[in-house]
Amino acid sequence: MAWLAGLIGTAAILSIASPVLAYPGFANVGGVYSDIDDPSAPYGGTFIGNMNDVGQFVGVTTTSRSFIYSSSGFSYLTNPAGAFTLDANGINNAGDIAGVYGTIDSVSNQLVYHGFVLSNGVYATLDHPLGTSTSAHGINDQGQVVGDYTESGGKVHGFVYDGGSFTTLDGPSAISTSVNDINNFGQVTGNFFTPASEHGYIYSNGAFTVLDDPDGYSTHASAINDSGDVVGYYYDYVTIHGFLYSTGVYTTVDHPAALKSLGYTALYGLNNAGDFSGDYRVGGVPEPAGWVIMMVGFGGLGLAMRRSRRPKGEPLPAL
Repeated sequence: MAWLAGLIGTAAILSIASPVLAYPGFANVGGVYSDIDDPSAPYGGTFIGNMNDVGQFVGVTTTSRSFIYSSSGFSYLTNPAGAFTLDANGINNAGDIAGVYGTIDSVSNQLVYHGFVLSNGVYATLDHPLGTSTSAHGINDQGQVVGDYTESGGKVHGFVYDGGSFTTLDGPSAISTSVNDINNFGQVTGNFFTPASEHGYIYSNGAFTVLDDPDGYSTHASAINDSGDVVGYYYDYVTIHGFLYSTGVYTTVDHPAALKSLGYTALYGLNNAGDFSGDYRVGGVPEPAGWVIMMVGFGGLGLAMRRSRRPKGEPLPAL
């Protein structure tokens, strides 16, 4: 996630003569929107991941700094020893963080991803025994962790990590699967790809409920709360919209400041009060370098800012 955030920042620098494109993070608490913007991040590049019930958020900026944000401001995470990148993705009510960091393999000279849990200032690495890379995306109050791993053949599988053991989770007819969040009842949500499209899902009591927003052609589910409500985003051939799924009903969520034609809204966090978080894009019609950002974000890499919420190497929807 951090390396992609850096790429967005680089593309934004190239478009300095263009209308400015902003990528602010935001929260909606009690029905009120507020921006969460790191003042040190260029072009408003603050990408909010999940949130907990006590007002804490995690995320990463275009300067590749992972953080916790609360009413007292930004607190930045220190990379574990040897880490080249660090992405904070999920946080529980104890303040434990799940995420992914990257190291450079000394033999192949390639970037290798490792899942982690950060608790009381101590990193614990989570590497799936069958994976060449592992990413952790969510953590609940029982310390259960979800994410994905890439096997040697390149296929991406979701996982649930509980009590020292990994359980693999693959969506129906999936060619790649990611688990993005887990609630305190063990229900999980995520996304999987078939040859035709991307689908969200809820997995509960051994059964999948596939989530396909009726207004979109591709659906990504990001977070789930203890009521079983889910937030995420969908593509509709024009832009990206956030959604809330609750008791079988989809509700589109667009940040009021996002431009309808060129802007987007994506949701990544949801707590038990129904508050949600994510990021959005505002700005004028971009020059060619600005289009680099959009192509990286909307087509080339799914959503430019939600890098590790997509399994590494998974197929991408065309726009």
